[in-house]
Amino acid sequence: MSTEDLDIDSNENTNILPLETTDNSEIDQLTLSMFMNKDKYRKYIAQTDPMKNEINLQAIEDNKKYKKAILDLTARMIDSPNVQISNDVDQIFITYSKVLVQYLQIKEREHTLNDYNCDNNEDMLFGTMENNTFDTERQTQSLWGKERVIKHGGNISFYDKSLFNTR
Repeated sequence: MSTEDLDIDSNENTNILPLETTDNSEIDQLTLSMFMNKDKYRKYIAQTDPMKNEINLQAIEDNKKYKKAILDLTARMIDSPNVQISNDVDQIFITYSKVLVQYLQIKEREHTLNDYNCDNNEDMLFGTMENNTFDTERQTQSLWGKERVIKHGGNISFYDKSLFNTR
């Protein structure tokens, strides 16, 4: 190997980034934020991270304070899609409106499926459980032939232990 080959190999190795280790607390925070009830998660954040809780409370207050202006801008952007406010607002609004439309379409599909399922009760797995009427004629028919099975009560054979040989 020449010295040029060594230089190439050493340059290739320096371009490899070290693997980042993921801290378990980040995964725990993500899991909690995704799977906890919103109110319980807010209470949890208030107890564990007061600074983040303060930021969240301020965002809620800002939303309440600017509610009318936010709704007016939203209505304007819906009524005339060519309105430009700022690049960030325009891009985020497009994404926001697409996600809302997808959500509403899913809700419509759920509603129509629920209506269909309510009208079509025959597809239930066990049918209606109230229909427990048994056909007495059917109970006395044989499953293996056309003969009628007549059940005689009281003719129970008793067997003695000696009939069964034990070896």
